[in-house]
Amino acid sequence: MVNKNQKNLQDIIDVVQQLRHPKKGCPWDIEQTSKSLSKYTLEEAYEVVEAIEKNNYSELEDELGDLLLQVIYHSVIAAEKKKFNIFNVIDKSVQKMRSRHPHIFLKDSSIKSIEDVNNFWELQKKNERKKKGANSILDGVSISLPAVTRSIKLQKRAAKEGFDWKKPEDTLKKVREELNELTFEMKLTIKRKYAKN
Repeated sequence: MVNKNQKNLQDIIDVVQQLRHPKKGCPWDIEQTSKSLSKYTLEEAYEVVEAIEKNNYSELEDELGDLLLQVIYHSVIAAEKKKFNIFNVIDKSVQKMRSRHPHIFLKDSSIKSIEDVNNFWELQKKNERKKKGANSILDGVSISLPAVTRSIKLQKRAAKEGFDWKKPEDTLKKVREELNELTFEMKLTIKRKYAKN
């Protein structure tokens, strides 16, 4: 038996599928791809943030609906390509949240403070990046972010690895140190190459 919430979810899926029906759908909707919709997804996300900042729950409800429509839309397009569907998206999200919160779902008592939660969260994200073949601490920071937001995220990641200085002179000192290491390695490589010849 389907409850009301499940029916609501199926209703929105059905609406998008009807809009994209090859013969009876809307010409504009049929033409859309995830790439062509990406700008609208970003726009809707910004509108959600704006509603939150205005503390306007009525507007937030409306904007979350628009953002949900984008999630459904991308999922329907992926399902048409036999890649995944909205239920796969939901399952993946549930699994991710459970794995990132063992103190709640696995009763792991070693995680007690907000700092413990943040450290575990970062470790989980790092492991997830490694599984995807992303080994650099800077991997996984979206290139689609606005430039300033991306810079801040990159700097925070670098700072966690010790690349954060209070004075510009200290930054220059580190750059010189790294340049010296690079120069040494290059000279060593050249020596080895000529030694073989």
